Amino acid sequence: MKKAFIILSILLTSSSLFAQTDGKSIIDNFTKTLKSYPSIETTFDFTLENKEAEISDTNSGKLVIKNEKYRLDMLGIQIYSDGKTSYSFMPSTNEVNITNVGAGEEGSVDPSKMFNMYEEGMKVTLLNTVNKGNLKEYEIQLVPEEQDNFEKIIVYITSDNRLKKAITYAMDGNVYTISIEKMVTNKTFEDTYFKFDTSKYPEVDVIDMR
Repeated sequence: MKKAFIILSILLTSSSLFAQTDGKSIIDNFTKTLKSYPSIETTFDFTLENKEAEISDTNSGKLVIKNEKYRLDMLGIQIYSDGKTSYSFMPSTNEVNITNVGAGEEGSVDPSKMFNMYEEGMKVTLLNTVNKGNLKEYEIQLVPEEQDNFEKIIVYITSDNRLKKAITYAMDGNVYTISIEKMVTNKTFEDTYFKFDTSKYPEVDVIDMR
């Protein structure tokens, strides 16, 4: 799940984008546009591959972001965060772990802050531009300037500021691919959507680690 957060951090219309020829400008415009939305809802496929270990596994997920709040459904786990408190609910065991946001999350990235990840500390290179109908699709490489737990990220962004795919090459040989199936912006979500309501699960085992 933490690896998924790292990839999700590079997740998610401007006519000026058509005239841009360098990866940094495209990334900056893409980030600025997505930050302007009051909410983002995306469904995606998450694939883990490791050729040496003969691993190839794909799972679907859903992420909703509203300012500092987010909700992630993936790998049978529902994660709620209202910006202060994080709730990890496992329906299979009817258990919810409650922690303060940021506690014990070394090596992971808060999805609500995903648009800030590559604003600094990344070397950005435009690798290729392909025409896709009336749009252009940009292949952009992001490499951390300092040693990290991943070697590089390749993102595919269209000229209408849509993330199509992101591939993360980890230092351990794993390759993580996020393929965006659908993205909806400006949808209304109440703040309660991002907080786990224990009253709806009277038999749930609550493990409060705050």
